[in-house]
Amino acid sequence: MDALHGTLAQYARLDNMMGPRHLMATAAVQLDFIGRLLAVADGPTRTRVLQVGSSFAEFAGWLHQDAGDDRAAAHWSDRALEWATEADDSLMISYVLTRKSHHAAARRDRRATLGLAEAALRRSDTISPRARALAYRQIARGHALAGDAAACARALDQARHHAAITDDHGETERTLTGYCTPAYVELEAADCWLILGQTREAITVYEDCLTDWPAEFERDRGLHLARLANAYAAQREPARACAVAMEAIPIVADTASARAADELHRLPGWLGRWRKTDEVRTLAAALTTLPPATRIGRP
Repeated sequence: MDALHGTLAQYARLDNMMGPRHLMATAAVQLDFIGRLLAVADGPTRTRVLQVGSSFAEFAGWLHQDAGDDRAAAHWSDRALEWATEADDSLMISYVLTRKSHHAAARRDRRATLGLAEAALRRSDTISPRARALAYRQIARGHALAGDAAACARALDQARHHAAITDDHGETERTLTGYCTPAYVELEAADCWLILGQTREAITVYEDCLTDWPAEFERDRGLHLARLANAYAAQREPARACAVAMEAIPIVADTASARAADELHRLPGWLGRWRKTDEVRTLAAALTTLPPATRIGRP
């Protein structure tokens, strides 16, 4: 189990660089193996298998969500929550509830977004600061979907506070939440500003954070470039929107992130009044190289 959990950290790094396409089949094989072990394991051994299994199931849920398969994503997130609950793994329970809040936000279900994120904090004294930061990030997003800028800002302040705490809670926690850095929270804040229509604030944050973006998070670079392009389009700067989108398109194509592709497919709606310009025509042609949109709405 320890060896299997170690491979998960490697898979997570590959996912950040290459996207979900290359890992879904591998995750399925590992989950089948874990299922076979659970059929025979008892006592402390079963608890350890459940802990590792919930981590893999959550990862599979994430891969399917990023690939645009919401049904499979929900299935594996539910399985992760079931296994983590049986193992009484507070960190994983909280994390999966936060991830389910993210699923709800993708459906623009603000009530479920808030309710699940708040549930993730019910045992906040037993989870790490980064796990709390991720839950507050989702609370902020729920308030953004509700149009409550003040409540959104308060939740983002809490997310910043917890993300800045540098306590080390071990390898398992690092693998699960290590991406939740102060820069990550700022980019999530930018997306909240975009949802709230505060496009100039969003543009400033995206530009600042993307200047020195870590190479190992290539998939997310494509996502944030796509969101920056939408912010420029909303700000009525079509030339900049098209230039940023053209930078994002090859990254999104290589990593096969449906979330990022969906962001790019929103651009023609923003740029309709400029559809006859050369930049927008070139962009429209380039967008046809991406898979079609998988969902309507954000994020």
